[in-house]
Amino acid sequence: MASSAPPSGGTAPSPLASVKEWYHNWCASTPFITRSTLHLLLALYALSWVVDLTAYLANIPYMSIYKLQLWRPFLSPFYTEGLLSVLFLCLSLGGMATTLEQAKGSTSFLCLMAATSFLTNLLFLLICLLLSVLQPSALYLSAGSFWIVVLGLLTVDCLASNLPTRQLFGLPCQIPSLYFPLLLFLLFSLFAGPRLDLGLAVGVGYLIGWGYLDVLLPSLACLTRWEEGRIGSWLGSRTGFVSAAAARGAEAWLPTVVGEGGGGAEGGREGGGVAGRGFGVARNPPTIHNGGGGEGVEGSKLAGGGAGGAAFQGSGQTLGGGGGARTGGARGLLGLGGGGSSSSGSSASRPPANARELAEARAAKFGGPNGPTASSSNENEEETATLLRR
Repeated sequence: MASSAPPSGGTAPSPLASVKEWYHNWCASTPFITRSTLHLLLALYALSWVVDLTAYLANIPYMSIYKLQLWRPFLSPFYTEGLLSVLFLCLSLGGMATTLEQAKGSTSFLCLMAATSFLTNLLFLLICLLLSVLQPSALYLSAGSFWIVVLGLLTVDCLASNLPTRQLFGLPCQIPSLYFPLLLFLLFSLFAGPRLDLGLAVGVGYLIGWGYLDVLLPSLACLTRWEEGRIGSWLGSRTGFVSAAAARGAEAWLPTVVGEGGGGAEGGREGGGVAGRGFGVARNPPTIHNGGGGEGVEGSKLAGGGAGGAAFQGSGQTLGGGGGARTGGARGLLGLGGGGSSSSGSSASRPPANARELAEARAAKFGGPNGPTASSSNENEEETATLLRR
């Protein structure tokens, strides 16, 4: 069977070229810290096929305190628990971390991740030490994986955004944003068993989101000073780095602007309208103009508002080109446009006011300056009466 020829005008791009193009577009649209974190997670998963990092990085109180392996509370997030866990981590971080980094800046976002991880591990060690008085096996509990960072960031995101509800895994139910992290933690506990470190991560996220731990986070002046240093200047040259001065703050969680009406497509039927429905945050919302027609509104360049259509046959204006609120193009008589009431529309001649003016117009057209003949006069009068009845 003959193979299908490539389309004319050039060869089809190879799958490798398409993947490379997608990757470059993703790198250009993802902030630096979020992108680097996702790369690190994939690299750690690949490394887990060679060496088991859990034995060296998991925060186990007995190893961290009694064996003085002090790196464990700091490095416990940097091991993975399988391919499925890594995929869910990447999906969870993809949108949520991007918004947080744009809102707070790359340096502040990095400090937020570090604070969430370290405070969760520190509380875990203290609670396990207290529990070991009653139950010595508490010293051998384990804390770690990047989920403690993700749940903490998710809690901060839920408290900082202005979305009142959230949807869980596409289920047809809305959950209040305040309780969304708790429900997610309960689901994790239901399917994988309760974990103290994940519960503490959610608690640390609530404390950070409510501002109780702001004293532990760097101020704007401190972040600016860091970014002006040698390391900060190197980070600032990275693609997607968001400086503290360029952080969007609460604007990062603004809802998308949604238009409400038709513009030129409906024409004079409904007047003007707002820009068509579209997604994406618009800095300057479109302005509504009632009774406009044609292109509709100033916001037509944002999302909608097409130009007016072709003219009706016998009408004095284009579709949507100046009709009133409910007129559109009016029916014309003798090729004279009916026209709407909008002043912005094209000008149209007024129809004859009475039968005498109409008869004179017909006589001037068919009978010449001396008037029509008797037969043509009777025909003109009959045609005039018929037109007036219409």
